[in-house]
Amino acid sequence: DDNSDFSSPLSSYNNKTVSGTSDSVTGLTAGTTYYVRVRAVSAGGTSASSGSLTQATLPVAPTLSAGAVTSTSIVASWAAVTGATSYRMDVSTASNFSSFVGSYNNLAVTSPTTITGLTGGTTYYIRVRTVGSGGTSADSTTLTQATSAAATAPLVSNGAASSIAQTTATLAGNVTDDGGATVSERGFVYSTSDTTPTIAEGATKQTTTGTTGAMSQAISGLTANTTYYYNAYATNSVGISYGTATNFTTLPNAPAAPAAPTGGSVTTTNFTASWSAVSGATSYRLDASTATNFATFISGFQDLTVSGTSQAITNLTAGTTYYVRIRAVNTGGTSGNSPTLTQVTVPNAPGTPTSSSILPYSFTASWPAATGASSYRLDASTNSGFTTFITGFSNTTVAVTNLSVTGLASGTTNFVRVRAVNDGGTSTNSATLTVVTPRVPGGRNPTTANTTNAFLGDQVTLGAQAWQTFNGNNRSYAT
Repeated sequence: DDNSDFSSPLSSYNNKTVSGTSDSVTGLTAGTTYYVRVRAVSAGGTSASSGSLTQATLPVAPTLSAGAVTSTSIVASWAAVTGATSYRMDVSTASNFSSFVGSYNNLAVTSPTTITGLTGGTTYYIRVRTVGSGGTSADSTTLTQATSAAATAPLVSNGAASSIAQTTATLAGNVTDDGGATVSERGFVYSTSDTTPTIAEGATKQTTTGTTGAMSQAISGLTANTTYYYNAYATNSVGISYGTATNFTTLPNAPAAPAAPTGGSVTTTNFTASWSAVSGATSYRLDASTATNFATFISGFQDLTVSGTSQAITNLTAGTTYYVRIRAVNTGGTSGNSPTLTQVTVPNAPGTPTSSSILPYSFTASWPAATGASSYRLDASTNSGFTTFITGFSNTTVAVTNLSVTGLASGTTNFVRVRAVNDGGTSTNSATLTVVTPRVPGGRNPTTANTTNAFLGDQVTLGAQAWQTFNGNNRSYAT
């Protein structure tokens, strides 16, 4: 019976007849205490019951399962076994348990048990026995469990720096693996001199939040136009790791504005703007306009990129004033505007001159005004090739659009050409004006009345527009 008072004997063992002096009691429940009594029977009757035998059956072995696993520990657990008073555990790296790990050889344990002192990345074999009042169970089914890989320093990589300015930048990196141990700190180190910066070498350190995954950090207080070397780093209980050193260069300061440009190679439709190179500039921007405030721009010359220090300004109008300004550029930015260049294009040649007031010794040359001209230059010659010039009329400056050409000989062919002038230069020659002065009778051409030396047929000037002929030696005049 499983009751000490035998109030509910097992059906097979209720006053069971046994012929010998022993019997196998079967059909019992593991880990259960049973009570057995015997009576002797003879022809004379049945004796009283013997004293009770108290005997517990062996408990069953537990069923194991693995819990949390690290590189140095495994948690083994099992459900409570009926009749268990304790449990015994073996742990081995051999499946036949020919050797044992540490103290885990028939070690008294409870559930759950954390098995410690293990080696990362290693397979372990675990078995447990139940101990009860009736004895110790057979071994449990073996639990086979590998520890996680041994912890290492974290795995770290560098990213590309971004948002780079003169004094600031944003660094990027990634902790791709914590190495099997919690990351306690991560961030960046950077230096201008150490190409592979580390914390131990005294590089500037900037920590970030988080443990694993992508990270970034804005840094400031940098120096313009300077190369910085940086590393991402992360620390765990094993040690510290760095990415592969990366570098970036801060932007230079924006260049100074260029000095005032100058004009050259001026024609009626083009001129070249030139300027001195600006330190640190990698290119320039040019504006050209006919408005002093640059409210409008010449087609093709608004914020034009120029790689050198000169630029031809083309497709212009003759005799027109243009304004040019320059800005210096580098990766750090764009300067302010230079002082403005004011440049006028060369005027067109004047229109064909005309003649008036033609006299034997003079005439007046006139011509249409040339746009943008501030003055004119006039040549007068008695040969069409202008290889010689009439006295006083070689490149003669004229402020207006006409000039009296004087000191001529009567009855001669004269040639006149005109050029327009302004600050941009001098135009080409106009078409040539041809003027023939009238011929007066006689072979001599005195310029003043001279009755003493005059001869018949001589011309004698009596007034600005009057001529008479001296008639003989009697000093009389006839019209």
